Amino acid sequence: MKVALINPKQMDTINGRYPHLGIGSLASILEKNNIEVKIWDMPVSELNEEDISNMLQDYDPEIVGITSNSFTFLEAKKLAGLSKSINPDVLTIVGGPHISIYPVETLVNNEFDIAIPGEAEISFLNVVQTLQNNKKLEDIRGVVYRNGSQIIKNSPEKLISNLDNLPLPARHLMPNDSYFSPIAHNDNYSIVTTVRGCPFKCFYCSSNNGKSFRMRSPSNVVDEIEFLINEYDTEYIQFYDDSFSFNKNRVREICRQIKERDLEFKWDVRTRVDMVDAKILEDMEDAGCKRIRYGMESGDQRILDIMRKGITLEQINNAVDLTKEVGGMEILAYFMIGTPGETLESIDKTISLAQNLSVDHVRFNITTAYPGTDMYKFGLESGYFDQDYWLQYARGELDYIPDLIFETEEYNRNDLEKIIKHAKEVCS
Repeated sequence: MKVALINPKQMDTINGRYPHLGIGSLASILEKNNIEVKIWDMPVSELNEEDISNMLQDYDPEIVGITSNSFTFLEAKKLAGLSKSINPDVLTIVGGPHISIYPVETLVNNEFDIAIPGEAEISFLNVVQTLQNNKKLEDIRGVVYRNGSQIIKNSPEKLISNLDNLPLPARHLMPNDSYFSPIAHNDNYSIVTTVRGCPFKCFYCSSNNGKSFRMRSPSNVVDEIEFLINEYDTEYIQFYDDSFSFNKNRVREICRQIKERDLEFKWDVRTRVDMVDAKILEDMEDAGCKRIRYGMESGDQRILDIMRKGITLEQINNAVDLTKEVGGMEILAYFMIGTPGETLESIDKTISLAQNLSVDHVRFNITTAYPGTDMYKFGLESGYFDQDYWLQYARGELDYIPDLIFETEEYNRNDLEKIIKHAKEVCS
């Protein structure tokens, strides 16, 4: 049996082209079980629909798996439809963050046969093996499928408790030479994830892998780093965890093993301002860390509390001071403008904080309500949004991507865009 895994094209590849480790992990599991698989990464390899059409005809897979976030869902539908037009008997499976929120609604779209919400490695493999053995889908946990006119949602699959048991992503199937990030300049670039799930409950965020927070062991993480350096001459690694330094002892051990194995590469992380201290920053810098991305979000404590961010302005300032004292690492600060409860006064506080912090780069974004977040639920319940746009989108009732923000009597979308432009200018 042959499987094709596709990452749909995206709107923006100017700001970087990144490995899709989700389908890389799926491919690795399939190969481990002697199943033939290919990865087609459209945005990275600059593939269009005609390219995919030709590849589908040449490869003739029995199964086409498509990953989708909320911004690529329409493209995922097109790809599934294209696959069916070439081979009506092909099985189309869709997964990814957007499908994890709306698995049943997704199958209202006839282009898809099966949806796999959440972690897909076990369920996807079970689907393939079930089809190989001419068995039925009803006993496979973690899948949503169509049975005649009915959409059936099976019980969820258990989360993978020990992430070290997963094989490394099948990078030999991925277009490694095409990845880049502006921050890496001309260095050979890749990404690594070391955790799944999230222990926090921020107002604006949805957890795609369940609330259970799991971490790879330090040796498992450093094994992947060493593999990337030895096999692909990787020079710059971006750790894609939201809170890399959540467990300081684990980070210290990762840094120790990097040094012990004489692994020379540049790297950067995303983390929280309440999860760093002088010692962990020193260890990270000594092991080659070149940049830290802090999600600061707001310069108004009231707004931080509304966001359920769980940090204080004092912690923001302290994290910046500590990072500067250690030296050797750039600081990138992220802020959100237009959160529910925001006022022009609170926005001014945010811009003022960003101006006065000794950081190297600042990013401002308009707060947007994404599916599966408490913020989106609030927007619906409080009347900010007159329809459940994301639900309609999942059902295929909209031919555009919802762009939902929180306008008030003080500012509208146009005002927020001007504010963001001003903020970038004064903080540049």
